[in-house]
Amino acid sequence: MVWFDLINIYFVIYISIIMITGFLFVFNCLKSGNNLTILKGNFIFLGFIFIFVSIFLEAIIITRSLLIVITRVVNIIGAIFFYFGFMAPNFIKKIFIEEN
Repeated sequence: MVWFDLINIYFVIYISIIMITGFLFVFNCLKSGNNLTILKGNFIFLGFIFIFVSIFLEAIIITRSLLIVITRVVNIIGAIFFYFGFMAPNFIKKIFIEEN
């Protein structure tokens, strides 16, 4: 076994731990009774999905210029969803949350 194999094993364990704890966090947000917390949970869930698709694409596919651009765009979209989930700007609240 070479160092490269150990690094790959570590990487898979690290990503798995982040994925499990992230999805537990999201599911707890979605169980909440607060509409804002549910909205934030949905955005964080979308952020996790886009980030993990980006990680998968970056790790699996051969690096070609167009595929790298697509991977980076998916990563940026995931980061934007994380921003919407954690910060919840006012215009997002106005668009998605209906006030009575």
